[in-house]
Amino acid sequence: MIHFPTVLIEGTIFLLQSSGGITRYYREIIPLLSRKMKLYLFLGYTAASENVLRSSSRLQSCWHRQSPSFPFSRSLYRKLNGIWLNSLPESTANVYHRSFDYSPVRPKWVRRQVSTCYDLIPEHFPGLMHAGAMRMRREAFQSADGLLAISECTAQDLMDRYRIPSDRIAVTPLGVDHAFWAAGPGQKTGNTFLYVGQRGAYKNFHFLINAFAHCRLPAETGLLCFGGGAFTPSELKLFHDLGLQSRIRHMAGSDEDLRWAYRTALALVYPSLYEGFGLPLLEAMSAGCPVISSRAASLPEVGGEAVMYFDPRSEPELIYNLENICTDARLRETLAQKGLERSKRFSWEKCARQTGDFYRYIA
Repeated sequence: MIHFPTVLIEGTIFLLQSSGGITRYYREIIPLLSRKMKLYLFLGYTAASENVLRSSSRLQSCWHRQSPSFPFSRSLYRKLNGIWLNSLPESTANVYHRSFDYSPVRPKWVRRQVSTCYDLIPEHFPGLMHAGAMRMRREAFQSADGLLAISECTAQDLMDRYRIPSDRIAVTPLGVDHAFWAAGPGQKTGNTFLYVGQRGAYKNFHFLINAFAHCRLPAETGLLCFGGGAFTPSELKLFHDLGLQSRIRHMAGSDEDLRWAYRTALALVYPSLYEGFGLPLLEAMSAGCPVISSRAASLPEVGGEAVMYFDPRSEPELIYNLENICTDARLRETLAQKGLERSKRFSWEKCARQTGDFYRYIA
């Protein structure tokens, strides 16, 4: 019988966001880990919804105070959570898993600390994070007994930027709920590309818009931008200046809405300059949606040979891909089938299993 250490996962990430790629990661792996080991969850003062609690019914215990609004600064909540965390019984756990850079440091009674590194975006794009946060980030990585990296690219970045030895890092790629993304209604409309997520800085969104404007596409071909907040005044001005205001629209909604968007789109277009993983690629492939992606950072690790790639600084390459996808139904079908097969290499069960194995290694 395999023996696992007792683990305490700390949930500061739920203080920072109630939904998103990182919170999805924890919502998926916590229930799976709790089936095979004694697992405790410390949410502290967070905005976590009740879903994360219901999905973790096999937990040994969960400490949580619902705080939907934050009248005080996040740094104060971090301090309060640190005090609360250190007051827990010393026998609670022997491995402490920090969920984010801002998480309280390990309780005095914990022998081993693990952190997950999602990307090194602030290191690649200076100015996105203030100096104090960068210091906390550096401390989180360098003080950890072990680091979970969600891609080989992220692991290599940790070794290059922070000189973390390779034996302190485990690569645990993210997963996807294949049954969910493949289900539900949706039929290709043949006239809409899809963009998913935030649109600022390294996401390279303006580059996509300029390329889209210069494509020779049927006039009814549109671009749907899912999530990331409403369009900003500068974005609306860009659309207007390029004559695209009637062809680009925004949509926000649930995972079911996003699934519909994947399943009805011509293709997902992902122009990012850097990603630590690239979960939308995996979701799109699992939903049978062709993918056009930049050839950057971790994205080829996710897409493999199932994706059409382009240089994220070469507008002609992106234009060529957009025009080909739009006019070639056979190409779209080929990419969709390759994507479905590629996506089967990733699962949350595999991610949780690798995470549990690393806990044992570190303990």
